[in-house]
Amino acid sequence: MENQNQSKKGSSGGGGSGSAWSVFQIDELMQRLQNDEEIIRIIIAQFMLDTPTQIRELQQAVTSGQTDQVRHISHTIKGAAATVSAEELRALSSTIEQSAKSGTLELVQGELQELSAAFIRYADEVSLSGWYRESPE
Repeated sequence: MENQNQSKKGSSGGGGSGSAWSVFQIDELMQRLQNDEEIIRIIIAQFMLDTPTQIRELQQAVTSGQTDQVRHISHTIKGAAATVSAEELRALSSTIEQSAKSGTLELVQGELQELSAAFIRYADEVSLSGWYRESPE
């Protein structure tokens, strides 16, 4: 369980983006979910399954100018990211949501690209830390 014990110390950074956001705040997640490792793994696994599809749907909604859909999907990603202590993803989703609320979708292309990259950083971090493993198919 060495990998797991190391992961409990927390993990931060931003990969190659130079971001100041924490990629995966395991200490905060452990505290919020009362150190229930089983529930944490379940929640992270579901996030890892749902989020790539949501990001694709968000990209399609932005491309087609569906402001309400962009607001809804980005809000959903924001909440899920907060649940799994993915602060970088939460913050980017919040920015996209605010742009949709103000009707300025043309300004979110950079955030959308960064959102995809932030998800990859999160996926790498939770995998390396031992909190998530893809099930073999």
